[in-house]
Amino acid sequence: MAAANTQIQVNHAWRQGSVLSVQIAAILAADSQVQPWGTDDLAVIISQDCDVVNISLVHEPYIEIHFARALAIDNKDGRYTEGRNPRTLQFFSSVSSGPQLYSINVHQKCRVSRTILEGELPRHQLEDSVTDILRRWTAKRYTRSALPDTFNERCKKARGRLEKVLTANGHFFPGIYLRLDPQDELGPDETYKGIVRITAWPEVLVNEEKEIAATQAATEIEAALNKCSGVELEVSLVSEDEFTLTDLRLCKRWDPFDFISDSSDDSESILPPD
Repeated sequence: MAAANTQIQVNHAWRQGSVLSVQIAAILAADSQVQPWGTDDLAVIISQDCDVVNISLVHEPYIEIHFARALAIDNKDGRYTEGRNPRTLQFFSSVSSGPQLYSINVHQKCRVSRTILEGELPRHQLEDSVTDILRRWTAKRYTRSALPDTFNERCKKARGRLEKVLTANGHFFPGIYLRLDPQDELGPDETYKGIVRITAWPEVLVNEEKEIAATQAATEIEAALNKCSGVELEVSLVSEDEFTLTDLRLCKRWDPFDFISDSSDDSESILPPD
């Protein structure tokens, strides 16, 4: 019996963020029951660069793939951009006709043999900035912080207002960070206190119109959260350039909709209609 081939030659054009061909993507989508699937949709490699081109099929037999569904521009939702939501990611990537909006559902991911890359070249490569967001968003599935259930339950009252504010303005903010005291479950007569730092892209704060909109959004977020019984939070808007390593150590990245959404609510996934 012939020995199985344990080595592979993969073109070094392949790396994290590479997009598979239309034909291979369609096959993988069908095998993974990601349907309907169109030629504008993308199958994107999320595996690390060195793992993608490793010569050994013993050490690295597989690659992992995210399925990105093409959406009409009017489906853009600020709650799902910049890796803000742990289950749904929206991003723009350039195609021949201009910027195209895509959506990824974290549950629609597959693992396939790296042999599908042999003799193939990428359809194209996602922009480095998009690949960086995709990488951080994927990792956040396993690293995001947990907060007290009592705090999460109290913040549910702010859901409607936060949805409205972040849907319209979420693209201004790469992250929201929370320092909460205490981190324990509290009784009904006790109050959670803390600070919230909403980071804004530096280019937003040097544009007067965008700065006004971002500042107003932060003010509305603070008002909505502090209407929740047993919650006192000081909210401020800061440039991402001014958010320090010390801030990052003291605060947890906070995704409000991960905690205040009902677990039975499936509205997070925005996909093309059947």
